[in-house]
Amino acid sequence: MVGPNHNAIIFFLVRTCQAHARINEHLRNTKGGYASLLQVTSPDRLNNDWADKKKLSSVPHVESLLENVPSHVPIVTLHDAHPAALSWLGSVNGNRVRGLGVTSFGQSGDLPDIHRFYNIDANSVYEAALEELEKS
Repeated sequence: MVGPNHNAIIFFLVRTCQAHARINEHLRNTKGGYASLLQVTSPDRLNNDWADKKKLSSVPHVESLLENVPSHVPIVTLHDAHPAALSWLGSVNGNRVRGLGVTSFGQSGDLPDIHRFYNIDANSVYEAALEELEKS
């Protein structure tokens, strides 16, 4: 899942932006980086599977996804809900997590404007990824 270089990052995306798939290309072209993009269709089911299988001593799906990811590789979560909603992913493998998401409600506008307002547009996500890569 993670490339051989040290400029690797993992994204967990929930419903937000299929257009963010271009992040991988941008990171590769500008920083020699590598991004894995994982689409989460149900954050609660992913978390419940992790919690339930830990009790049964079996391997949860999210652990199998992250088993070959070194703990120094940062995770960025992108969600159209609170940024802390997927923060538990850091405890799966000891990775640092940067959560991006919506911190308040009541805004109106078209999707690109709302994404920019909450810093979950493609440019903001790219900048967050670069910041996390510099820390690793």
